[in-house]
Amino acid sequence: MINSTYYFGFLLSLLIQNTDCENLFISSQERIIYLQNYIEKKPQIPQLNNIEIASVVLPEYVLYIEHRGKLEIGYIKILESLNLERFQTISFGPFQMDINFIFDTLINSHINGFNEYKPQSKKDIYENLDNYSLLDSQWKILSLFFRNNIHFLESEHGLENISNIYNSGQIVNKSKYFKKITCEKKSYYQWCLTFKSQFVND
Repeated sequence: MINSTYYFGFLLSLLIQNTDCENLFISSQERIIYLQNYIEKKPQIPQLNNIEIASVVLPEYVLYIEHRGKLEIGYIKILESLNLERFQTISFGPFQMDINFIFDTLINSHINGFNEYKPQSKKDIYENLDNYSLLDSQWKILSLFFRNNIHFLESEHGLENISNIYNSGQIVNKSKYFKKITCEKKSYYQWCLTFKSQFVND
């Protein structure tokens, strides 16, 4: 059996972006334009802008690569087979969501009347990992997350608050800097704004 600790160490090494910032911006531009074209075809949610919604996940999105996504799902399955609850906290997919986040978002959106589907347990999410790792599925979850937390946008630092909740689960981010990008020391929200500036204005 594969040692889960070694597997995690290998996976973690893929998460850290060690390239210089200039190359990172160049490599991320194509992905950001692709995402912009994608979200422009999606319905706009009342009071929300799809660009604003997408900006919250950009630091994770620009780092995501498909073969790492397969490793993430493989690691989740290893942890689940070992009956380790940590499998619920491993992020996967283009927006790097975990099972706990997806489950909570779907439950809250059902309570708030935004979504008819209500998962019976986190096992429902686990058994459909391939589906929930798709861009379409993660965009839907992200949109529901925003609708659940739309009241935060009424505050002065609304988008920053939501980005912190998305990244760390708290309004005040537990980490001063986003550790997956090392070419420059910036908070998660600062990286959101940096990559958001790469969206093409009409």
